[in-house]
Amino acid sequence: MAVYYEDFQVGQEWTSPSRTITEGDVTMFAMLSGDWDEIHTSEEYSRKASAYRTRIAHGMLGMSIIEGLKKRIPEFAETRYRVWRMLHDTPTVH
Repeated sequence: MAVYYEDFQVGQEWTSPSRTITEGDVTMFAMLSGDWDEIHTSEEYSRKASAYRTRIAHGMLGMSIIEGLKKRIPEFAETRYRVWRMLHDTPTVH
């Protein structure tokens, strides 16, 4: 059964299965998105120039993984968004 906005109660929490983000995940996301920023892809650069002192995953990669993990929680399994029509009708994005 899907959970709708009005069904949420303050303080409710759900826990998804865990997922380790790997170097392969980051590389594949860089290939898919075209975002090869060195903060994601170069340990040497990140050690010197990043406040984190190491590479970090793309924010949108994290959000994508969260969406996938959310689907593995029964209450969210039926959640749907209305983005497909836009991407289906216009397969080229700018």
